[in-house]
Amino acid sequence: MPQRFPTPPIASFSVLKTLLWGTGASLLFVFLVWMFGGVLSPTVRGGSRDWSLSISELLLGSVPLPLFLYSRWAWRRRRRNAAWHRWVAKVAVCFYLSILFLLASLASWKAMLLSFFPASSPVWRHVGNGILIGLFALAWALPVVSYALARRLEDAQQQLDFKLLALSGGAPAALMVLAGILGADYGLHGGDGRIVGLALLFALCAVGGAQFWAVDLWRYRPWAKDEEE
Repeated sequence: MPQRFPTPPIASFSVLKTLLWGTGASLLFVFLVWMFGGVLSPTVRGGSRDWSLSISELLLGSVPLPLFLYSRWAWRRRRRNAAWHRWVAKVAVCFYLSILFLLASLASWKAMLLSFFPASSPVWRHVGNGILIGLFALAWALPVVSYALARRLEDAQQQLDFKLLALSGGAPAALMVLAGILGADYGLHGGDGRIVGLALLFALCAVGGAQFWAVDLWRYRPWAKDEEE
């Protein structure tokens, strides 16, 4: 029998509360995406940075609102095909977060190369991006390829987790907090050394988070019963 997700708090949210939380989360993510883009943007005339809010940043940061609405709809009682809708909602949330970290890592990698090697060929950025995207895709696919190996990696992440920072019970939570702290520090003070740490941490968040969430989502896949039959 397929396992069922623990009931999340949003299952008991009213429509108004869902809208408020979703709007608040979207505003927060728009701010974070905008701030990160400004921090890592190439300098323009006068040494200042580009702090304009682009349409792509606005759309990317606004994703939490429809995710909140869909998750709340999926967790209504007696929802037809509820297991599938709830699983898809969970996939969407996890994939959105991991994509944000992947994009942040790619942007950090580009900024790091521009900082240390301003005259370097763009091919090195493409090589680094290709490796990172390949690891990201492998992390998501690993439970399908080898669930036993994926479980061992998940256990290793849990054992390496910083307990004081584990806000949601997994190593990705600690990495997210550390990445946010270092990102804010870099934005305030700059420095080549900090951008290296920022690129590494976001890469760990992207790949480590994808691997951790992929195992959890595979554990709760709604078609597990069909496989057993």
